[in-house]
Amino acid sequence: MYRKIVRLDPKQASFKIELARLHREAGDADSAISELEEYLVSRPRDSSARTELARAYADKGEHAHAAQILRE
Repeated sequence: MYRKIVRLDPKQASFKIELARLHREAGDADSAISELEEYLVSRPRDSSARTELARAYADKGEHAHAAQILRE
């Protein structure tokens, strides 16, 4: 459902972040990371997206990378 919504309105930040969160919660951290990194190209200071990206990296066991994202 969120994929369809994101396709209809790809600039809607909350949809993109929610889709990434759903990927992460489903155990697909790689898809979450992909969605968020793509989104952050246009909005690099979005703290919600950066937090969710850090969580996805932490889920993969990449804790140092997650911490770096939160510090930036």
